[in-house]
Amino acid sequence: MDVYKENILDGMIYTFHFQRFPVAAAHLMLTQMIGSEACTLLYVQGLYKIIEDKKFSLTKPHLLNMPDHILENVVKELDEESRTIVRKTCKKLRALADNHPRRLESLYVHFNDTQNSVSLHFNGLAVHYREKEGGCLVEFSHPFSAPNSMQKSKVIEGEMKQLATQDLKTILINPKLEIEFFGLYTKIGSGFYPEFKELVKMLPTLDHKLHIEHFLWQKLLENKNLDQIIMHDNYGYNPVKKLRDILRPFRSHSDPSWAEFNYPNSDKKLMIRVYEDNIWFKGPRFRRDEEIEKMVDDEDDSWLDSEDESEEEVTDEEETDVEDPATDEDED
Repeated sequence: MDVYKENILDGMIYTFHFQRFPVAAAHLMLTQMIGSEACTLLYVQGLYKIIEDKKFSLTKPHLLNMPDHILENVVKELDEESRTIVRKTCKKLRALADNHPRRLESLYVHFNDTQNSVSLHFNGLAVHYREKEGGCLVEFSHPFSAPNSMQKSKVIEGEMKQLATQDLKTILINPKLEIEFFGLYTKIGSGFYPEFKELVKMLPTLDHKLHIEHFLWQKLLENKNLDQIIMHDNYGYNPVKKLRDILRPFRSHSDPSWAEFNYPNSDKKLMIRVYEDNIWFKGPRFRRDEEIEKMVDDEDDSWLDSEDESEEEVTDEEETDVEDPATDEDED
């Protein structure tokens, strides 16, 4: 939609020019209407020339009126904060913002139960979402800059978890985006789970599947207060399948269906089990839950399927070898 200039005087001069009034006549009429001090003859002459040279417009300049190649270069040079904002303005700018391969060194999602907030951290920018009466307080900050510098805030109508996951989606929806490290963090507390569930519901709505190169389970060894984590894989990501083979050398002697790892400088252990559609992590603070155990055990566990089958085949062959001589003796 065109946005018109607030300068009424220029609009009046443009009207006189359109009606083919001479410069002197246009100036005389303006003087009678608004006074001689508001508009000089020289100003009217100058604007008439601009109009005749087709360099005048009643509308304000618009970013989208720029040539496409210039506009593309402008969007390409935007920082992450500006790019995130520009993507929300219109389809054309969103397409330009997503047209170039991008790389984030890290993208973190922090769930803070004590402050009842969610925050996104990427490339030196932090976006905080906090529940506030009447909506959600969204704050932009640069944690590595001077205190209280470059901070913006705005109250937006909507729920905190929905706004946070929607903005996260605008980042992840770009199939050309490469993220070196994607992490989820939470303060201890139950308030984390509603927001996390909202995040899980958002992922399937992406137009593309996330391609995961590496899964860093070692980060769990930094949390000695870990109870348990169950990750559901509904898409059959290859890294989940490969993880089963990677963990095979670390099987627990007491229960080979689990892999175990010692916490640094501690006798505590992290247990990991890979199912067909789940990865189950048990930490030092694990508390048994029969309902959860039944849910996970109902899944098809292929952890030892291939080896179990091979062992069964060997056993059958050995039994056959033993039976054959006995059978021969009976026949004799």
